Amino acid sequence: MRRLLLITLIAISLVSCQDKTKKKEDSFSTIPLNSERTVKADINFKSNPLAERYRTVITEKYNELAVNFASYYVITTWGCGSGCVTGVMVDIRDGIVYSLPADKEWGGNGTYIDSKKESQILVTVAVTQSPSGETEENKKYWDWNEDLKKFKYIKEETVKEEQKIVFQKTLSLQNITFEIKASGEGSIQQLSIQPEGLEIDNQKITREIEGKVTNAEIEDLNSDGSPEILIYIVSAGSGSYGNVIGYSVNNKKSMSQIYFPDLSDNKEASSGYMGHDEFAIIETSLVRRFPVYNEGDTNNNPTGGFRQIGYKLKDGEASRVFEIGKIFYYD
Repeated sequence: MRRLLLITLIAISLVSCQDKTKKKEDSFSTIPLNSERTVKADINFKSNPLAERYRTVITEKYNELAVNFASYYVITTWGCGSGCVTGVMVDIRDGIVYSLPADKEWGGNGTYIDSKKESQILVTVAVTQSPSGETEENKKYWDWNEDLKKFKYIKEETVKEEQKIVFQKTLSLQNITFEIKASGEGSIQQLSIQPEGLEIDNQKITREIEGKVTNAEIEDLNSDGSPEILIYIVSAGSGSYGNVIGYSVNNKKSMSQIYFPDLSDNKEASSGYMGHDEFAIIETSLVRRFPVYNEGDTNNNPTGGFRQIGYKLKDGEASRVFEIGKIFYYD
């Protein structure tokens, strides 16, 4: 009898433990980390005083941008004076607005903000320049605590940019100006684009490029009243393979990158291609020109004449894109 009672008590205990474990698992968030969520929640403007004050700019940027921080957040920024930006981040799951880590020493959130979709580390950067032209970046690192919904200061570092400026050009059209710089030596360079005159976002764009900048041009390629800037790049080495980095202005408010397709995607256009590209804007088309190599040609002696490709700017599903139009051949 005692043995039967003991077995019964053990069985009841196991069932109870299993039930508690199940309830604990069921109460956990059903949204896994780094999940792809395509539908954004409406912004909760009452959740943050800045949201009420800057309702228009936050709404426009939130609708335009994809998630760019810590898996679920869209960071939006706007200018707060010369060399200064401020902003907020919006949780796409519930629309709650959170302030970015402000800095009393700098004012606002710095000169620009660096964030990544897959990282919970935010970097605020204040850029200064010495009389000699040397650029210094003061970077502060912040860790976002998802449970507490707060930023924690980690560290600060100063980076001096002593690299030589190898390309610099200022372009203006339709009351919008872009200062384009490339610095560094060798096959890897730093490209920076500083817009001025955009109604919402004049944040500086910085990126690493392979190769060197040969030229930059500006034109309203789709005749919508806002300009596009194109930056031409050739790779290091004897091939000088070309590439185009382009940005299109959205209704004079902000700018987005233009997708430039790989030449190998088009069999006719890429046949006999071995680099040595030249680029130029002709009216409202981007034109690419390069020598054609026949089988057996050496790199310095192409015998197939020249090919010229015309690209037109089109509206794609996610961004504006360049599409190949007419292809010409000549000796």
